[in-house]
Amino acid sequence: PGVAFRPIADPEFRPSAAVENGAARYRGHCLNCHGVDAVSGGFAPDLRESAFVLSADAFAGVVRDGMLVSRGMPRFENLSDADREALREYLRAQAARARAISTASHE
Repeated sequence: PGVAFRPIADPEFRPSAAVENGAARYRGHCLNCHGVDAVSGGFAPDLRESAFVLSADAFAGVVRDGMLVSRGMPRFENLSDADREALREYLRAQAARARAISTASHE
């Protein structure tokens, strides 16, 4: 059996209109490695499980500053602060959606 899927816990998250922009940024920058809807296809981590999305500073460290370049994650220093935050919000929304589905299936 595989490892259990565990979307991040993010009780303070409330989606905003930025999710739409984040989805567009995701499709343009992340989809090829991280999969449709942030569901990993095996090459790169499932971002719905990544604690990096909980912190704007940690997320910027990975996405803008290249904290994980040595592990194959490119930096995207061309993203504006607003686009990077929208991308982070989209990933948080995907995790919340996955948590809701997972919770419903266990009731």
